[in-house]
Amino acid sequence: MNCINRISESQAIMLWNNFIKTIPEIVPVSFNPALYSFFISYYGWKPYYLLFKYQGEILGVFPLVYTGRAWVSLPHFSYGGCLFNKNDINLKDTIVIDIISEINSLNIPAGFYTYDMLSLPGDSNGKISDKVYIRGLTGNAFEGSLESEKVSCIMQLPDTNKELLKMLSANLRRKIRKAAKSGISVSHGGIELLNEFYKIYTRNIQSLGSINYGKRFFKEMISLFDNGCMKLFIAYSGVKPVGAGILAGYSGFYENLFFATDKNYRKFYVADMLHWEMAKYSIIDIPEKLPVEKRRNCVYSFGRSTDGSTVHTYKKHWPVVDVPLYYKQFNFSMNKSDLRRKVWKLIPYWISGSLGPLIMKHLY
Repeated sequence: MNCINRISESQAIMLWNNFIKTIPEIVPVSFNPALYSFFISYYGWKPYYLLFKYQGEILGVFPLVYTGRAWVSLPHFSYGGCLFNKNDINLKDTIVIDIISEINSLNIPAGFYTYDMLSLPGDSNGKISDKVYIRGLTGNAFEGSLESEKVSCIMQLPDTNKELLKMLSANLRRKIRKAAKSGISVSHGGIELLNEFYKIYTRNIQSLGSINYGKRFFKEMISLFDNGCMKLFIAYSGVKPVGAGILAGYSGFYENLFFATDKNYRKFYVADMLHWEMAKYSIIDIPEKLPVEKRRNCVYSFGRSTDGSTVHTYKKHWPVVDVPLYYKQFNFSMNKSDLRRKVWKLIPYWISGSLGPLIMKHLY
C-alpha cells in the first residue's frame, strides 16, 4: 500500500530544492517550496507538498493545496501539477485518489510529506467526491491532461545582456531606445516600492474587467519568497510612475507575475522598456551554482495569456516560444464569465479596489 509520511519542513525544502536542480528542463517559479508558507499565512489554506519516492529515490514533487472547497495545484499561480525526473512516469489518477483519500481518512494536517510508492501505480478504478483542479506546463506530467486555451510565452536567456539585445528584432530595439529618449526610466527594489506598484496595478486591472488582489497579498508573498528572488520594477516618466511589474525567479525560471502600465503612456513603449529591464535583471540574477545543464534552460516568461489574444500577439514580438498550459479536473470545471468582466468594469474604482481582495479568496 502507498503511504504518506511527514518530514520536517527544513529537510523537505532541502530535498525539494536539490531535486529541482536535477531536472534540466524548465521548472516554473511556482514550484518554489517557499509558497507553502504563503498559502498558510495569507489564505489560511492547507498546503500539502509531496515528494514521491520509489525504492528510496525521489522521483518527483507535487504541490497540492486544499482551499476548504477544492484541491488545487496551484491556486492563483499559472502552473502546478507534478514534476518527475523520468519521462516514463506521470501523475496518474490513482496517485491523486490515494493521496486525497489518505489525507481525508486520517485527517492528516498540512505539511511536507514523502509519498512512498511501494510499487509504481497502474490504472485505478477508484473515485473521489472532492473537487480537484490541476494545471501545469507539461501535459505528459499528469495522466489524461487536456490542453487549455492558455499559453505561456517563454524566452531563452543568454549569458549576457549584450547577447540578449542581439536576439531582439530591429523594431523592438528601436522601441526600447525610443522609450529611453522619451524619458522613461526603470527602477527595481523590494517592498518599499509596493505602494507605487499597487496604485498602477489596481487601476489597470480594473480597466481590464479583472478582479484585483489586496495589497497584503503582495506584501506577504514578497516577504515569504525565499529560495529565489522577487523584485518590484517601476517605470517612470520623469518622477511619475507609469508602469509596474513583479519579477519572480526560482532555479533559473524568471517570470513577470504581475504587470501593468498607465494607458496614457503606452505610446512611449513603457511595456517594452519594463520587459527589457526585467529580462536583463534575470540574466544577472541566475545563480552561479546552478548546474550547467540547468543554466542552458534559464528562461524569462512573459506569463500566461489566451492563445491568439491581443496580449498574446504583443508577446510574440519578442523572441519567444509558446508553451501550452494543460489541466486536469475532477468533479467540477473552471468556467470563465465574460459577463462578470463587463460588469466589473462598471463598478467604481473606489469600490472594486476594496471588494476585489474579498472575492479573490474564493477564486483559484
